Amino acid sequence: MAKEIVLHTNKVYIGDPCYVIKGPDYDRLCDTGDGTIVPGVGICYSTGCGDCELEDNDGNLFNFDSGQIAIVDASHCDLSVKKDASFFERLFVDSLLTIEVPSGSAKVTMDKDSDGDIWMTVIDESNGDMLFHSYLHTSD
Repeated sequence: MAKEIVLHTNKVYIGDPCYVIKGPDYDRLCDTGDGTIVPGVGICYSTGCGDCELEDNDGNLFNFDSGQIAIVDASHCDLSVKKDASFFERLFVDSLLTIEVPSGSAKVTMDKDSDGDIWMTVIDESNGDMLFHSYLHTSD
């Protein structure tokens, strides 16, 4: 069953939440299993694998350490680059997938089908524009 939430934000992050969220938000988002919804924060699903790289059907590459993928209000994420960041740290932050939400209101939907594919959609709630729609194949 698809999970849906409206996030009032100008940007969402899509990826492994362990890279960008720490503390209570991470714990609430990731501790209760597939399809966890945390109001105002986002939705999280298990990918079934950590320490791996998966590609969605649009060619976006996602790295996983925690074995979870989430769509999160980016204001809850640390997407900053430290002043003394190395080239690779800067490259890593630049590679994180974020989606701009022009209206400031995103309808986010995630679902996992019987094949293990995780479907992800971000729609601008004010005008219905599709901002992101993809799926991540998580099983061999």
